[in-house]
Amino acid sequence: MILAFLDRFRRSTGGNIAITFGIAALPLLATVGAGVDYSRISQQRTELQAELDAAVLAGARSTGTEIATASSYFRSQSGVSGATASFTVNGSQVAGTATATIPTTFMAVVGTRSVDITATATALRTQTAGTTTSLPCIFALAPNTSQALLVNSGAKINAPDCEVHVRSTASPAAIFNAGTTLNLKTFCIQGTNIIKNTSSPLPIQTGCAAAVDPHAGKLPTPSVGACSNTKQVYDPPAGGGSHTMPAGSVWCDLTFNGSPRIVFQPGLHIIKGRMIINANSTIEGTGVTFYFPDTNSEIRFNGGITSKLTAPTSGTYANILMFEPSTSTNTVQYVFNSSVSEEISGLIYLPRRDVTWNSTSTINGSKVQIVTNTIIFNNLDWRLSTNTALNPTTSGSVSVRLIR
Repeated sequence: MILAFLDRFRRSTGGNIAITFGIAALPLLATVGAGVDYSRISQQRTELQAELDAAVLAGARSTGTEIATASSYFRSQSGVSGATASFTVNGSQVAGTATATIPTTFMAVVGTRSVDITATATALRTQTAGTTTSLPCIFALAPNTSQALLVNSGAKINAPDCEVHVRSTASPAAIFNAGTTLNLKTFCIQGTNIIKNTSSPLPIQTGCAAAVDPHAGKLPTPSVGACSNTKQVYDPPAGGGSHTMPAGSVWCDLTFNGSPRIVFQPGLHIIKGRMIINANSTIEGTGVTFYFPDTNSEIRFNGGITSKLTAPTSGTYANILMFEPSTSTNTVQYVFNSSVSEEISGLIYLPRRDVTWNSTSTINGSKVQIVTNTIIFNNLDWRLSTNTALNPTTSGSVSVRLIR
């Protein structure tokens, strides 16, 4: 009985097909599983590449902090588990390499437990040049004052790149008298009524859109402390020496007697009240700024002055030579009396002053921008140019793109 059963089992072929199919299916299952793993790995590689691309673009936009920005961006955005990245900067290019190890599922059966993936990317930063807005070199801001600009006989101004803008619409807004020599780019006068008592051709435009005050509310406001000077009258130094005026001081109502040499040290000088400098003095100052906290403050030059004053080229008061707040409600006269010679550079911002330049003021080689309420030019001889450092420049636009 038992022998007969064993003989039948030996001769039976009913299970051979299932066994054969099972053995044959193993390579097929491995192939399908590998396809599933590679599909998932491919998706991870695509995601890694996209994250690296975004990181190098972010870094390229951050001039000076490219690597830190790219690294931070990659860490915050990476959705690929265990991914790491490194970045380098070469000029305007930011390059990155990212790697990750992706574990397998089906391929592990045949011994491949993980697959390494890598992505590389390079971004290029380009910047277009900014544009510079050319500003007038002389402003007369009074909107409805008659004779906001008065040019008297004997005035000589040689400033071929200089524009003079007058915002007055009064009648007359400006007067040009005979005996003047005016070599300027243009007189832009907002009003339409002027008096021109000269047959000399002048570049005058009436009904012109005169520029507004470009500095109103934009200049720094220094803190005015206690007076620095311990006396109000400075006699000439013994032995023909110089008065040395330290920066950071508040000079209150003082007078310089005689005809001294006065040297203002580089930095800010606050003039509170009136500083009177008598005739035939010499004034020097490189990198200096004078601040008048109110319209009762001024430097009074009493003729025959030789001066060489230049504004700082950097820092809080860069390119500012003289200035006052634009918020004062009253206007007062400010007179620059005759001088032997002047060489000045920087912004003279006196929007609440009716400024007069008196006879024989000689200004050579100066680069200035003058902002006043009204202005009178008497007998003078100026050779000057616009201070282009005061012209606002846009920063231009920055663009980034992938190049690899």
